[in-house]
Amino acid sequence: LKFYNDRLIINGHARTVHVNGTEMRPPQLEFKLIQYLASKAGMAQSRKALYDEVWGKDYLLENEDTRTLDVTIKRIRDSLSELGPPGKSVVVTCRALGYMLNPRANV
Repeated sequence: LKFYNDRLIINGHARTVHVNGTEMRPPQLEFKLIQYLASKAGMAQSRKALYDEVWGKDYLLENEDTRTLDVTIKRIRDSLSELGPPGKSVVVTCRALGYMLNPRANV
């Protein structure tokens, strides 16, 4: 998957993310979340859908910790920070719903 004029490249087979030509190998769950958000770019994903897809359908039933997603999103935002303009993230919070990857280069 390629975004932002090839400044973000996600390689599912190699489990790598290239940001402005620099290769990153994020931890497995971060990679799964980046890949899932990218596959649904421009479409808001509910917190439940993200937990179900990345951590598994029973995660929320078995764990009271609901900050896991927020912490992982913060790490992803930090990793992808140079893709957006200063102060803007390519991972957008959708109030009362969840998150999405903004598919536009100018965020």
